[in-house]
Amino acid sequence: MEQHRPVAGHFTIGAHSTKLPFSSSSSSRLERDDKLGTLLVFDFPNDLLTEIFSYLDWNTLVSVSLVSQQWNNITRSGALRNKIIMGTPFHSITLRRNTPTFCLKVCGEFLFLGSTNDSIFKIGPDHEYECMLGHSSWITSLESHPTRPILYSGSHDRTIRRWDLSKDPWTQDVLLSRSSSDVFGATIWGNHLFWADDALIRSIPLPEEDKLTSDTQNAEFRQDFTGTGLILCLRVWPTANALCSGSVDGLIRLWTRSGSNRRTFRGHKEPVLCLEPWQRLLFSGSKDKTIRVWSIDGCCLRIMSGCHNGIVGLRMFGRILCSVSYDRSLRFWQAGGLCFTIENAHRTQICDIDIWNDSVCTAGGDGVVKWKPETLCFNWLSSFDGCLVETVD
Repeated sequence: MEQHRPVAGHFTIGAHSTKLPFSSSSSSRLERDDKLGTLLVFDFPNDLLTEIFSYLDWNTLVSVSLVSQQWNNITRSGALRNKIIMGTPFHSITLRRNTPTFCLKVCGEFLFLGSTNDSIFKIGPDHEYECMLGHSSWITSLESHPTRPILYSGSHDRTIRRWDLSKDPWTQDVLLSRSSSDVFGATIWGNHLFWADDALIRSIPLPEEDKLTSDTQNAEFRQDFTGTGLILCLRVWPTANALCSGSVDGLIRLWTRSGSNRRTFRGHKEPVLCLEPWQRLLFSGSKDKTIRVWSIDGCCLRIMSGCHNGIVGLRMFGRILCSVSYDRSLRFWQAGGLCFTIENAHRTQICDIDIWNDSVCTAGGDGVVKWKPETLCFNWLSSFDGCLVETVD
């Protein structure tokens, strides 16, 4: 009986060529197109094709998706996406004594981490870091100036500090000497810095040199926005011209510049832990293990589930939504709601996520992990799924 021996092939599609090892079997056949000098592969098992496709770039993947229905199904499959993501290179940055981190923020070319002691770690492009001291307790919030190398930090010591990174060495000033509680969710809107103070949203004017517009445009700001539950997160939604807050009662509120509650989004069954505005959409992550997608008018367009614990961080990377959860997972959500997961992205609980130098950075008690997914890969993932808006049944 004839034995089928492995055949080494040169896999070519269009102008793209990749040297790959593959073998034939009784259920597979190889054909030679002498005119094009191209090796055509038909009827290979899905697992073998998935292995081959994982080596291809975005343009080639789009090409192979048009060859046959089988190949199209493989390019859409979660198995291929997970294989590509799991093969993504990453860089781990370990802090001194494995200092646990609580918050993460990019400012210019640097990444800043607020730790659960009194330190802020400044990480440069070379992954070297230095320690910035000034607070007397753990760092609860970080915010960067949109146009200048200025970092603002809030702490459990109830102070807000301003760090001028343009000077060598950097300098710091105390903007607020005493808040009534911990400073959470610091964010800049107009010429004011806002933060959550229990069930209140408080604000202070930025220093004169940090202001973005003339003072006359800030006359309508009020000192306090009053909610009805402990506020856990704040984000500015530029498209809606509103300040968004998420609270322990599971509600999301949109605030106007005058401090009035414009609209309330209802749906989460447990506290809202994080928010991410993107164009005309707002993403919210909750302790109820779901991510909801909202329109400006408060309609819930989609509910995305699959996490085993509360979602603590959300960031958009191109058209892909990245999330981190208390279950130590890093998830990438595509437009149709399907996600692919990196389990145990950290050895300890993950606390925050941000985008730095075209990389997805996650922070936990074991330091920072810098994931470097290929941009073209993410373009490919998002290209198959059309519009992000779908109505929840």
